[in-house]
Amino acid sequence: AEEKTWLNLGAKALSAAEKKEIIESALRQGCGLEDIGVQVVELKAEIVKTEEKEEVYTETITGFPEPVQITLDLSGLEITEEDVNLLTAVRYVKDRWGNLQAVKLGGTYDVTSEKFTFYTENFSLYSVVKAEDLLKIVLVINEPEVLINNTKKKVDVPACLIENRTMVPLRFVAEGMGAEVQWKEDIRTVEMHFQDKLLKLVVGKTGPGLEVPAMIEEGRTLVPLRYVVNNLGATVTWFPATQTVMVVK
Repeated sequence: AEEKTWLNLGAKALSAAEKKEIIESALRQGCGLEDIGVQVVELKAEIVKTEEKEEVYTETITGFPEPVQITLDLSGLEITEEDVNLLTAVRYVKDRWGNLQAVKLGGTYDVTSEKFTFYTENFSLYSVVKAEDLLKIVLVINEPEVLINNTKKKVDVPACLIENRTMVPLRFVAEGMGAEVQWKEDIRTVEMHFQDKLLKLVVGKTGPGLEVPAMIEEGRTLVPLRYVVNNLGATVTWFPATQTVMVVK
């Protein structure tokens, strides 16, 4: 028999009992997310190979080089006009202690088709929930305009790529995300407070997960976007084809 290779893509809705267990674990009190009755779906991608002896090998794909568009049908649910802008896809992942967390991914609800579309770089467990508050920022490399919750805003210094990392002005983190930012000249350190999180970056200094440090260019402090927003509890999705970045919190 000849060797064959093919790609399997699949989506499986979890049972009511499995969903209940995930919701109770991930949507804990105070997390600001509310179940609206959407099923929890497991998305899977795997490469399947059969060899000469008809042995079958399966390799699971967990990540993609370009985000994949996912559409979920929400027809039959009572979604009010006020809810539309607060709907977000979530990916259920385990933190380092093994606790399930819901990671906001944003997305768009089409009131006509009653379908919800979002993008993800990883396949896992997904659902759509309602957030108490939702911050969505879309920016394009070298473009002076950003979208903050669908409202256009001009920025003094656009995002740029340095060593394949998206760098943004410190002020963008402050104004775009609503973080409180302090610059400590004597120790050349940036402090960012956002809700219950504190992040410190020393100009010119790298660290674990921080390959490109904060830097000063033409009098502006630039910080690595993904590192900063991930540590402030937001999610970053990078679209290489259009050099677009989406931040969701």
